Order: sequence, then C-alpha cells, then structure tokens
Amino acid sequence: MQHVDHLLSAYVDNELKEQERLVVEKHLQDCTDCLELYGDFTWMNGQLKNTFESLLLPKNITSKVMQGIHSHEEQTYREVPVIFSYTALRWSTISSILLLLVIHISLFFLLGSLFSFTPIRILYHLVHGFHTVFSAIPYLSLTVAIFCFPLIGASLWSLRLLLSSKKVEMQQ
Repeated sequence: MQHVDHLLSAYVDNELKEQERLVVEKHLQDCTDCLELYGDFTWMNGQLKNTFESLLLPKNITSKVMQGIHSHEEQTYREVPVIFSYTALRWSTISSILLLLVIHISLFFLLGSLFSFTPIRILYHLVHGFHTVFSAIPYLSLTVAIFCFPLIGASLWSLRLLLSSKKVEMQQ
C-alpha cells in the first residue's frame, strides 16, 4: 500500500484536484498512519487559523508594509555609488587601453622595437582578458585596475633594470 502523506497538506487546504482528493479519501479509510497524520495536519491548520484570527492588526498594515518595502528598495538603489556604473566601467577600460598604447609607443621610442613589441602585446592581451572577465563584475574592475597599474609599472621597471644589466655584461 502506497501512503499519501505527501498529499495530506494539500488535502487539508483543499488544493487537490478531484481525482487526487478521491484517492486520498479512499486511502484514509484503510490506513491508520495516514489518518493519524491527517488529524495532525487538521489540528495544526485549526491552530494556525485561531492564532491569526486572534491577532489585532491595524487596517492599514498592508499599505504600511508595502511603503516600507518600496522605501527600502529606493534606499538600496541610491546606496550604489555612481563610480561602479556601466559607463564608468567602459571609460575605465578605454582609458586603460589608451594608457597601454601610450606606454607601448613610449617604450618603442625609448628602448627600441624589439623590447616593446612582445611584452606590451602580452600586457595588452592580459588587460583585454581581465576586461572580458571583470566586465561582468563591475565592482571588482576598479580594484583590479588600481592594482594592475602599479604591478605593470613595477614589472616594466624591473625588466628595464634587467635589460640594462645585460647590456653592461655584453659590453664587457
């Protein structure tokens, strides 16, 4: 015999279709376990109705709750800083690319085409990859941009020192 305990709550709340209701009623005639569970559901349903009917709520409670929800939503939307908008993200990306282009051109003229070509191209592709990943997460893009520029600067500085030490060794 298959129990109908999964249907009893809906049966007590009159939410079953006619066919399901008949199956539950027929089963309750034969199964004492489900009949006992049905009694528990009925008792609990009655207790909940009595409890909620005894509560004295103000007549305008619904409008107050809805007003509170709407004011909270407005506060939530106002708390998001403008710096994290899509427009700011787009402009920060464009400015990052322009900055890398300026760095590339300046390194090309300062150190020659051999040095500036490969590392800057790698950096360009890394920044482009970061933009692709972080464009879906606007809150992190500003943080990444802030930490990338010093890292790129330090990398270029250390690479310049390394290359200058190699030139000294090659001249000797």
